[in-house]
Amino acid sequence: MDKKEKRNDWPLVGNPKIPEFLSASLENEKVSGSYVFLGPQNLGKTTLAKFFSQSLLCEDRQKNDLVLPCEKCSSCRQMTGNTGGEAEDNLSALHSDFHLIRREKDKKNISIEQIREFIKILHLSSFLNSYKIGIIKNAEALSSEAGNALLKTLEEPQKKVVIILIASQIENIPETIASQARF
Repeated sequence: MDKKEKRNDWPLVGNPKIPEFLSASLENEKVSGSYVFLGPQNLGKTTLAKFFSQSLLCEDRQKNDLVLPCEKCSSCRQMTGNTGGEAEDNLSALHSDFHLIRREKDKKNISIEQIREFIKILHLSSFLNSYKIGIIKNAEALSSEAGNALLKTLEEPQKKVVIILIASQIENIPETIASQARF
């Protein structure tokens, strides 16, 4: 199966331009340091972000000239071990190069402490000599202090570190943060 055929295997129904853009980024090795996945709640943004992350972390993707994950290597098996809800948080424990944060249930915002820990983890070396992926779910819940702490990391991205902000409304993400990411 060639690269073009695999472009249609993304877990997204609807806008075909999104998987085409992400596939082209993978094919051309032009992966941005940050992305914003934007849209209404429960449309698959997190599923798409996890799949893109799996593609970046796949051990066989580059060796075998694939666009999408092989689904067979140890990294892919780790990434597909859980699905949705609370299991998303466990994925961070299963894959050392993947980290997902969200607003804690009893809190109004994503705290500066959460972002500092997030940044610290992303600055560690990759265990698989691969990418380090960080996803911020409900990025509009970033406190202003957390947003400011994240800004420097977005402005000066490290090689092979990708941060994906998932949000339903761009207006609620600080403009300085949104301006640093690809949509």
